[in-house]
Amino acid sequence: MIALTIALGLILAKPQALLAASPVLLLWALAPAVVSWLNSPPRAEEGPLHENEKEFLERHALLIWRYFLEFGGPENHWLIPDNVEEKDTFQVRKLSPTNLGMLFNSRQAAHEFGFITTEYFAEASLGTLNTYERLEKQRGHIYNWYDIERLEAIMPKIVSAVDSGNLAASLYSLHTGALDVLKAPLLSEEVLRQQALEPRSKESGWVAEERGRIRESFKAFRSKYAPWLDPKFSVLLHHDGLAGLHKVPTLQGAAKFASEMDRRLAEFKGVGVDGSDLTALVAELRGLLRVTAERLAKLASDVTEISRRADEYANAMQYGFLLVKARKLLSIGYDGITGELYGACYDLLASEARMAFFLAVAKGDISQECWFRLDRSHVLVKGRACLVSWTGTMFEYMMPALWMQPFANTLITRALESAARIQRDYVRNMPWGISESGFARMDTSGRYGYQAFGIPQLALKYGAEDGPVISPYSTFLAMQMIRDSSIENLHKMESMGWTGEYGFYEAADYTEGREPRMVRSWMAHHQGMSLLALANLLRDDCFRKWFHANAIVRATELLLHEKPLSKESKEALEEAVVAKPGELAAGASAA
Repeated sequence: MIALTIALGLILAKPQALLAASPVLLLWALAPAVVSWLNSPPRAEEGPLHENEKEFLERHALLIWRYFLEFGGPENHWLIPDNVEEKDTFQVRKLSPTNLGMLFNSRQAAHEFGFITTEYFAEASLGTLNTYERLEKQRGHIYNWYDIERLEAIMPKIVSAVDSGNLAASLYSLHTGALDVLKAPLLSEEVLRQQALEPRSKESGWVAEERGRIRESFKAFRSKYAPWLDPKFSVLLHHDGLAGLHKVPTLQGAAKFASEMDRRLAEFKGVGVDGSDLTALVAELRGLLRVTAERLAKLASDVTEISRRADEYANAMQYGFLLVKARKLLSIGYDGITGELYGACYDLLASEARMAFFLAVAKGDISQECWFRLDRSHVLVKGRACLVSWTGTMFEYMMPALWMQPFANTLITRALESAARIQRDYVRNMPWGISESGFARMDTSGRYGYQAFGIPQLALKYGAEDGPVISPYSTFLAMQMIRDSSIENLHKMESMGWTGEYGFYEAADYTEGREPRMVRSWMAHHQGMSLLALANLLRDDCFRKWFHANAIVRATELLLHEKPLSKESKEALEEAVVAKPGELAAGASAA
């Protein structure tokens, strides 16, 4: 700005200087656009999404939301069980930090999709925040597992660096997302449009019933918080003497809007354009407005409180004590009983721990050097260079990208693109998508097992070749990189009967033959990741925008612009790799 002022001063003093200064002025004018372009996500290869595909994805978003709606209420202290099995609707009533974060963000997604009103969003979010305050903490972190019924930490009391990173990302997104709710219209155009539409006749069962309940809940919300939008008052609000009162205000300005409407109605003579007497109608609306203004002020205050507390709780998490100083890496965990760190560390960039490292640097708790200590070894799989991960799961690569913007032509984004395509091409004659998930074999108590399944060519850990066990949530994660292939894969899964009351089942286990055994359960963090991925796709990258709207994220996001493997490095990698499927050591060490 100072440079511009000086330049303009020179031009006014010496008009002939305009020609010489024009290149500088042009660059200055283009700077915002250039910065926006550099910070933009990769341009999608696919075109606009067809309406029938939007309906397909939104229907599954509603089914996924059902999990959080039915199990995340006051009967569970506004927390969410780790998983639910279809048989007898058995709830495993344990809570992890990641599950908690997914619960917060799932409500935001539901609000964006128009599944819930702002009133419910505020009530449920504050309910969870109030419970969160009661949980035992260690330097701002909650422990890795809690008994939902007793609200007590489950032994051993461990602070997990990676789970805390996930929760913090969710809280930062809740902080700025709640601010957006305040700035948004009290009732969105989409909600108002949906209210005017006839029910979708091709829907049936719970989805159709829930659509009806949603319509009724928004009708009740309108009556309670925006009574002036009732059609019976339209003759008043479109009167020349009351111009502008038919608009929908923002939540933060709604209470003032209602009070102003009451004042103007008090001055209104109560005569219609046709000479009709509107006195009774004016009195009726004014009677509603007085209590409405109080409700609106309370709702705005509640949403403001959600934003404030989410930011406070995220900032309270300290990461310095989780650092293994000798290695300049975050430990996998801290024992709250002994006060000791685990010796094992997260050390790969292609890991879900990417978020914890990023936020620890952003908060100033650890140095930027720690970020660059994360290993960037590559492997080459059928011509595609990809960062090495521990178990080759979709989860490791894609989960942080639910919040972190995958900037175009960067090291991380190229790895995510490669990982998604390698996953897609890994299997034949079955749906694709492999990650850590439940599997069909049960333990002695009748509960499903759980394991990290992955792509052997991408994995450092032995055992990734077990399976294949296909997890639908992996496809929702891959949708961030290969949209159309992922949607086609979801259609295939649905046609094979892989869905239940809460959307796609946890997994399909192919370890014993061509016909899969279904893992008929749902896991909170897998449901949450799927819902966030859908919200990003269908609602303009909302979670990434909310996350990056935080000042500490914006100040640190340059770390995410690291350039990908150069052409020369890739050629060297190609020469170094010994082409045996599943052998990784040569490729990884060569990079």
